[in-house]
Amino acid sequence: MYARLSTKNTGNSGATSVSHHITDQHQVSFSKVVPFRPTVATYNILMKACGTDFWRAKALMDEMRMLGLYPNHRSWSILIDICGKAHSVQEATQAFQNMRNAGITPDVVAYTTAIKACVENKSLKMAFLLFEEMKRYLIQPNLVSSLIVCLLMFYLPLGFVTGMT
Repeated sequence: MYARLSTKNTGNSGATSVSHHITDQHQVSFSKVVPFRPTVATYNILMKACGTDFWRAKALMDEMRMLGLYPNHRSWSILIDICGKAHSVQEATQAFQNMRNAGITPDVVAYTTAIKACVENKSLKMAFLLFEEMKRYLIQPNLVSSLIVCLLMFYLPLGFVTGMT
């Protein structure tokens, strides 16, 4: 499967012509003129609507870049969350690393989202490593990240949590 996007300014007060072609076993092609210039926030909303389809969310991030927009902290956190919900810790941690590679320093929301993705998918060692890294970089844990780690620390000795290897 591949996606091809072409855009051009139509000259109509910021309207953008977007031509998007996706090819796989089902040929899908559409061309639209949208009456506004999409922003990072527009793409973040579209990504959030992807549910657990992290391939589609990744394609939206690629499309964003093709339009000269750059994913922000929220964009990366949404992608990490989608990967976690799709039960792909590997993709979630890769998105977290790609965030850094893009020059964006993860914030407390990105760390919390990555930790949550790891916990939900029983990658508890990775969750603890991320929490320790967050503290090492002096990022103050928020209520959610603290609660997740406290619950893990409480339930681990009781045998309710497994997967620490």
